[in-house]
Amino acid sequence: TQSALPNVLLIITESVRAIDACQSHPCATGPDFDRLLPIRVTFDQSRSLASYTAIALSALATGQIQLGSRHHLSHAPDFFDVARAARASGTRYSLAYWSSQLADVFERGPITQVADDVVTAETLLHGPAADIEDAVAALLDRRLAERCEQRMLQLKSPRFVVLHLSGTHAPYAFDDAHAPFQPWQRHVTWSGLTALHRAYLNALLEQDRSVGRCVQAFLSSTRNSPW
Repeated sequence: TQSALPNVLLIITESVRAIDACQSHPCATGPDFDRLLPIRVTFDQSRSLASYTAIALSALATGQIQLGSRHHLSHAPDFFDVARAARASGTRYSLAYWSSQLADVFERGPITQVADDVVTAETLLHGPAADIEDAVAALLDRRLAERCEQRMLQLKSPRFVVLHLSGTHAPYAFDDAHAPFQPWQRHVTWSGLTALHRAYLNALLEQDRSVGRCVQAFLSSTRNSPW
């Protein structure tokens, strides 16, 4: 019933706890996000429906609890189907899925069929990735942010863009020279869990810069359009 579809940017991050995310001002782990979106609604009681990425992503994408048959769940309509079906004044969404995750994280079939413009870890690495740790170690979220800046304006409005990040997945992506949470370690030991948690916080801060670059590109591209 609307005369114009809103531009949508859906950002999906990996393994982030609400207690460590931006719930208030100032935000130590997300200063760029905090600056760009100071007025927001925070769902600080949200819960993941699964501890495994692919299952949680399927639940998020479809709104379905993951208790049915795999055939049923893999064929359930997801947010891309909803966006593809939406129309206003004869316009349709330009669909983009920009991800530093592996291509097979979506169980519904070839990722290239999901959206008009698709980027995955394999795209950014210019070849296959054996494991999500390859994407994390390569700091692919930075390359994804660059892609976001380059492509956002090129997408026809209205846009439905999913930015799917990986850097806060273990072993945690950040530049060792810019790690304010000290001391930290990436390997897991019972005695070193506090230091491991600091590595995760450093990864949140690193990823915030990539999120900020894409949010800024999105806001600049929308101009006076609804979002």
